[in-house]
Amino acid sequence: MKQPYFVFVLVCCGLLAACSGLPQKQQAQTSLVELAASIQAEKECRAYAGEWRKVGKLQQPACVLTAHDAGKMCSDSEQCQVACLAKETGAQIGTSVAGQCASTTVLFGCRTYVSSGKAEPTLCID
Repeated sequence: MKQPYFVFVLVCCGLLAACSGLPQKQQAQTSLVELAASIQAEKECRAYAGEWRKVGKLQQPACVLTAHDAGKMCSDSEQCQVACLAKETGAQIGTSVAGQCASTTVLFGCRTYVSSGKAEPTLCID
């Protein structure tokens, strides 16, 4: 009874050892929004060609970075540096909409995101 268990454990160890030599996936690149959020000083913000300004309802100073693909047509946020937003306001959830890449890393306000060519629920961030 112990022999089948021992063989099973031995096979599992062999499989684990074989997998350890496989190359690991590279960590995904930091998004432009994550980069902007990580910047805590005006000088560093300017080094990234950003604008240090007060944003949101609380008017907290933050680094605002401009997206290089601003205004580009899109059907999903994966196609944009920041996000894919519906071009028209008032889009019904789930309807096909034209999307446009956001221009900056400022995500405050009410925006309708586009996913797989369809309008998501409008999200309002203060």
